[in-house]
Amino acid sequence: MGINTFFALATVILAISLAAERLVAIVKTLWPWLRKEQQDTATGEVLPADRWRQLVVLAIAFACSWITAAFLAGGIPAGLTGMIAFPGLALPTSIAGLLATAGSAFWAPIVGYARAAKDLKTEHVRTARALRVTAEADARAHLDRVPPPPAHV
Repeated sequence: MGINTFFALATVILAISLAAERLVAIVKTLWPWLRKEQQDTATGEVLPADRWRQLVVLAIAFACSWITAAFLAGGIPAGLTGMIAFPGLALPTSIAGLLATAGSAFWAPIVGYARAAKDLKTEHVRTARALRVTAEADARAHLDRVPPPPAHV
């Protein structure tokens, strides 16, 4: 997979993640018990009883991510089993949903790194092209300075 494909993939996953996070926030407002973390007031640690709520929120996040990815692949219901196409890569919407479940806080730096790598590659190509043009110009200038062979009498 090339850097351009990786950059496109990370950008799309970040967009899915951002949209899904907003959708999860909406779902959590519909069911207030999903918003209330159960923590120990003395230590601030999450209580074991809160694990089920966390698992439900994680399942909702995955479902929201998968549904959001499905809209990119052609809508509901066909997109649920569809693919998101990239140059040289096709990603199932379920996998895109799973990747987006990691959250935008995870994907935003990855997009930044991919952009930096892409810019670095572009600069490398530009520098190589400039060096090649300079070398060709030097070679032509050298040929112009070579005296013609002496005439034989």
